Amino acid sequence: MSQTESERTQLRERMVGGLRSEDEGANVRLAGWVHRRRDLGGLVFL
Repeated sequence: MSQTESERTQLRERMVGGLRSEDEGANVRLAGWVHRRRDLGGLVFL
């Protein structure tokens, strides 16, 4: 998935929908809003 310059920001490298199983283990930078945060003690879901 290629992105236009307007879709790229300093905070985001790719769109979440553009991530694939081949990206597993890669470091990526995403930005967005968190609707709900679940803190289960030693584990936090965003």
